[in-house]
Amino acid sequence: MRNKNYLIIILILITIASITTAVIVLLKNSAGVTDGQIFYPPVPVDTNTKPIDSKAPSQPQLDKPEGGGAVSLIYSKEATAMKGDETADILFQNPSKSNQSIVIQLHISDSELISKIGRTGRTVEEMERIEGADEYNSETSHMVIAESGLIAPGNMLLSLKLHPLPDGTVLPSGVYNAVYHILAYDNETNERAVINMRIPITLTIIS
Repeated sequence: MRNKNYLIIILILITIASITTAVIVLLKNSAGVTDGQIFYPPVPVDTNTKPIDSKAPSQPQLDKPEGGGAVSLIYSKEATAMKGDETADILFQNPSKSNQSIVIQLHISDSELISKIGRTGRTVEEMERIEGADEYNSETSHMVIAESGLIAPGNMLLSLKLHPLPDGTVLPSGVYNAVYHILAYDNETNERAVINMRIPITLTIIS
């Protein structure tokens, strides 16, 4: 039986008028400009999402402060996969009372990878670029090994497809300290929240 953790966090969305620089930096890969206005293309919905049990007691939607939003998450701190490039079993719910959609990324730090497999899994070119860089920190630098599509309120996700590291390495069997990195999106504008959540979990790869 998975242990469930409950997390409620207020996510303050970017205000374009007052934090224009933050918008450009944070959303430069997803925002476009039409007639002088910034817009945010929709994020594809994850095709593996399922509706949360409709028999569960209904709860009122969380308050949505002006210029912000709120999300309530139910999740397991354990993920398991038979191999490092297959599907990991997870539990992640975005209850209907949330007023934000979410995307889940699964991260592993460089230091954890070095500890477990003896290397970061980055390409030779990338390692040459970051070696000796003052801002590089193996504890805070992470590799993304899985990413979901959009999970709307009232839906859940029970699996994430793992992929090899950039140098082609497939994670060997073992237990890894990993992190869920949660991105939140406004349901109406597709604008991404400034504040993202990081949830430590355990990833077990079974041989």
